[in-house]
Amino acid sequence: QEIKVISEIAHKLGVIARISIRVNPDIDAKTHPYITTGMKENKFGIDSKDIMDVFKTANELPNIDLIGIHSHIGSQITEVNPYIEAVKYLGDLIEKVEKLGINIRYINFGGGFGVQYKNILTHRYIPTEDDETTRYSPLGEHVESVLKMLSSYNKKLVIEPGRSLVANAGILVGKVLYTKQGELKKFIITDTGMNDLMRPCLYQAYHQVVPTALKDTGFETVDIVGPVCETSDFLATKRSIQVMNRGDRFAVLTTGAYGYSLSSNYNARLRPAEVLVDGDKHYLIREREKVEELHI
Repeated sequence: QEIKVISEIAHKLGVIARISIRVNPDIDAKTHPYITTGMKENKFGIDSKDIMDVFKTANELPNIDLIGIHSHIGSQITEVNPYIEAVKYLGDLIEKVEKLGINIRYINFGGGFGVQYKNILTHRYIPTEDDETTRYSPLGEHVESVLKMLSSYNKKLVIEPGRSLVANAGILVGKVLYTKQGELKKFIITDTGMNDLMRPCLYQAYHQVVPTALKDTGFETVDIVGPVCETSDFLATKRSIQVMNRGDRFAVLTTGAYGYSLSSNYNARLRPAEVLVDGDKHYLIREREKVEELHI
């Protein structure tokens, strides 16, 4: 349906629309189900069983120039094997499509290259967390596996390496407002929460939380939460950390990807300032929001 709409709009405007078609190859990216995007039950792309019919239809529509194939199987992928499966599938698909007389010029392979979130910082005053991922394939290894297999097709290759480039370039700095001992657990209540960092409540994502001043206080197990009126408003649950008190500051690590871009003003919360650190210099690049701006 979408291709036909594009064709109609392009015809009305008197232009040729260059398009790529996204295919769903039904490949398990072995990541969280909410960020798996290349399996049959996912909403993304054209199913494998329908893809050739779609290419045939699109090739016959007016004002359409089919230039590429797109695949994106998921996010936070830490193994190379799912990519190898996807490359094999795309290679076979390209050959079939070009037999129809369609000149494919671009392959958009997507991205999803995973990064390490646990044990980013290690210190005797920082507890070490068990990590179910024993090895994180580096970005170069992911890209090399793709290039080796697709280079023979002589197409322009597009990849989307976003998270792998920026995730560890950002941290979220917060302050402890209060501590609260409940009957079953202790809460560290902070001045930041789900509106600033959505990933933990969205799909139980892990982020390492580290006090900015490390002390030999021993460790305690706590829930680190925000002040928003939602039970899902947490940064970490059942987390072992040094004893923290009102006024202590902490850093939530690896928030450069899907951090500020997913933030909101939910519960009339103001987004924090952004500070760029360059060596021993720092610059305020986005001011903290003001209450007046909520009504603009």
